[in-house]
Amino acid sequence: MIFENLKITEVTDIKDVEPCLALWEADELVADIPLAQENFKKSQAEGYRLFKAELNGEIVGSIGFRKCHDMCDSKPFYLVNNIVVKSSLRRQGLASVLLNHATSITEKDGSASLMSVPGGAQECYKKAGFVEKPYVFMVRD
Repeated sequence: MIFENLKITEVTDIKDVEPCLALWEADELVADIPLAQENFKKSQAEGYRLFKAELNGEIVGSIGFRKCHDMCDSKPFYLVNNIVVKSSLRRQGLASVLLNHATSITEKDGSASLMSVPGGAQECYKKAGFVEKPYVFMVRD
């Protein structure tokens, strides 16, 4: 198995965020790393959690999600904010591994569900067992 040496750990220290952001930068998902680092601190204070996937010491993927509460439901839900896989490792199941890792964490917390608003990664969500709900309403793009 290609990911037998994969190690997934939570990023809690700001100094460990930059290598994850470099992966995001390669995909043009972040343009301003210092701003993203500052936003990480703010988001972390609001319950955002970031996990990195390392393969042989190299960061090859990451997933970030946050806990949300619905006033009409006693169980929280989690929202995936960011998921990135190194381009050379795409379509090999790493995104599914990251999503399954996030799902196991949220289930331990008693979450009702793990949700996402996927950009271009719809197939990886489906492979990981996510059910497509067709409507998302946004104020701005």
